[in-house]
Amino acid sequence: MPASTPNRLYPYPLPGDPVDVPGDIQRLAEAIDDDFTTLIADIGPRKFCQISSITPQVAETQPIVGVLNRFVFDTIDHDNAGLVQTSNGEVSIVIPDTDYYWVYAEINTPQINGTAATDPSFYIEVSNTSRAFRAGVTNNTADESTGGLAPTSMHMSGIFQQASQVNRTLQTVIDFAANKRKLTFGIRRMGAISFRHI
Repeated sequence: MPASTPNRLYPYPLPGDPVDVPGDIQRLAEAIDDDFTTLIADIGPRKFCQISSITPQVAETQPIVGVLNRFVFDTIDHDNAGLVQTSNGEVSIVIPDTDYYWVYAEINTPQINGTAATDPSFYIEVSNTSRAFRAGVTNNTADESTGGLAPTSMHMSGIFQQASQVNRTLQTVIDFAANKRKLTFGIRRMGAISFRHI
């Protein structure tokens, strides 16, 4: 009677078994094929989406929450799991299921003459909850009206746990120091990748 390997359970004949070379090879090949099919499914693609915009956007001191200090995105770069929703020409990332996600954002600012610098806070926010991620970005942005801004990119990432069945919308937000008045932002991106495969 055929035996099998201890780890992957691939079949093989024992010395006393009837000789059946074609059948033995077929059973081994089918076992390997089934095993690889299962393995590929277990390490399949993750849910992944990225949205972006190249349209300049102005943000000002003490903006209305969720309106002026929330970055707007209008382009879907990738979405393999229906995580991006479109409304009134804007696109947003909505996390619908219980899972862990790595989320990231990048905001670019243009060149403006001058050297003054302050430290706005740039973070990713989850709607209807406290801020999920926050990080200060220092010495690389400045108020346009005071004449200083070097070209720069601000990057942020973190792990977000969606712990309930309530949809959560990711937003990229910026806060300013008290003396900040206005900044214009250029290319921006935001994305999310699930820990579990599809």
